Amino acid sequence: LAIWRAMGVVAALATKELQGNMRTTALVCSTKPGCTSARASLWHEVYAKMHGPRGVLADPSAACGLLWVRRTLAFQAAIFEELLGGEASLRSACERAYALELERYHGFQLRKTFALLLLNA
Repeated sequence: LAIWRAMGVVAALATKELQGNMRTTALVCSTKPGCTSARASLWHEVYAKMHGPRGVLADPSAACGLLWVRRTLAFQAAIFEELLGGEASLRSACERAYALELERYHGFQLRKTFALLLLNA
């Protein structure tokens, strides 16, 4: 918990993203009759053929929301792996975790925003 508090803005942003994507997934499911789980929501999307070819996901969608939930959790896990692996600097751990798990999915503007946020980690 102390590490999470020390992460400050980075943790707040990751938590906000996680919550938003979970809400999107729940909202998509709540609009479908008989949808009681994330899995059911994904199947509704498959049957509705709402996603594009070659894995292009509709946005917003439960699939897209769950994908970002997974990426956010992987980012958080990578931070802790860095710290448990002996990295003394929280900032360095966050930078490496970001480069490993999220950077390739972000455009120029979001990369720069993250770089600024990591200065405060």
